Amino acid sequence: MPTESFQRPPVAVFTLVRAPSELPLGTAARARVRVLEVRLDRFAPSDWKGIVREAGANFPQARLLATLRFQKDGGNWPDNASRAEAFAEAFSLRQWDFLDLEWDAFDFDEITPRLSKHSAWTRLVCSRHDFVPPSEGLTQALAALWNAATIRHAAVAKWAGTLADPEQDVMELCAFAALHGDEDIVPSLFAMGVEAQVTRVASALLSGGWSYGHDGVGEAAPGQLPWITLDALLQSLPQPQVFTHAWLDAVNGAIRMTQD
Repeated sequence: MPTESFQRPPVAVFTLVRAPSELPLGTAARARVRVLEVRLDRFAPSDWKGIVREAGANFPQARLLATLRFQKDGGNWPDNASRAEAFAEAFSLRQWDFLDLEWDAFDFDEITPRLSKHSAWTRLVCSRHDFVPPSEGLTQALAALWNAATIRHAAVAKWAGTLADPEQDVMELCAFAALHGDEDIVPSLFAMGVEAQVTRVASALLSGGWSYGHDGVGEAAPGQLPWITLDALLQSLPQPQVFTHAWLDAVNGAIRMTQD
């Protein structure tokens, strides 16, 4: 059955994992970046001050998102080490627009009071990462994330995960995104892996949501598209009035054309 979508403009988030001076990205492209995710876990803490300063100077139009990802969630931060002090240091460097926290992280309740104290204007990206298909089922996992994001007054609900059955689950994920596109929380819902790459574009178009692109040197997550490609697709492909198999096939075809 066709599913109605919401016409909020999608956002291509640029994931920063190396110094801005090392990026193969021109000045005009940098000026188009609306949200810049600074993956603090990919840099030594001693380098954070310089990286953050460079990020602000090189991406003048972007809102900055601070991410410190645990190893179990695809990052470099030790799984058993609280991030509270590290985020406190990050808060001292600048006023962040967004902070990414996994909704079920053991240090969540330790970090959020500091966020309120030191960076009151920072909005929360409530995330979940499933590197194996969620045992409770995809829709149930997405609903649990959405409920957690609602309770925590998050600005964005992000799910990145592995699908049990890509052919069927791609439709299920995109339908969930389209269903929640008219809510205050911004959806950022997509699957990992090349076989489900279409979700990185289709979900954002359907919901006016966020999707993440890499810097053109190498992906920061499985199946991630280059930011230049992702931004071009989100800007050029129409947001559908209804969500159908035919439209999804057309999006998939557009992605494949960029890779030929």
